[in-house]
Amino acid sequence: MIYQERLWFASVGDSCLYLLRDHQLGRLNRPHNMRHLLYLQELQAGRADPVPGREHPESDALTSFLGMEDMEQVDLFRRPLSLEQGDVLLLCSDGVSGTLPEEVLVACLEQDTPRFMCKAMEQEIVKRALSHQDNYTAVVIRCVK
Repeated sequence: MIYQERLWFASVGDSCLYLLRDHQLGRLNRPHNMRHLLYLQELQAGRADPVPGREHPESDALTSFLGMEDMEQVDLFRRPLSLEQGDVLLLCSDGVSGTLPEEVLVACLEQDTPRFMCKAMEQEIVKRALSHQDNYTAVVIRCVK
């Protein structure tokens, strides 16, 4: 929710919420999938080894999602994020975030309008012609005062 130039959000699943500010892209939420869960377990055990999550046969399996009976992983941000003139918010499926590297996302999000931003992302995704590409969905909001 955006109200009075502030963003409140809750997150579940593996869709990404990014903020582009001053040419820097940052992810605001975390993925709820097996890869991330195994990496957190490694960190809690005193290791920072991402390999177990990457090599797990179900690394992309969701560990929390809407409709799940016992949804334990929900990221709820109660303090709003103040938005600034020129900020760009990107909410996207893994068909976007899992396909386009960060530097390409930044280039796309620095286009003149949200429509051009989305068109640039689509062109980059289609250009890659990945055989496993099932969908790509994005919502872009540019903050103006």
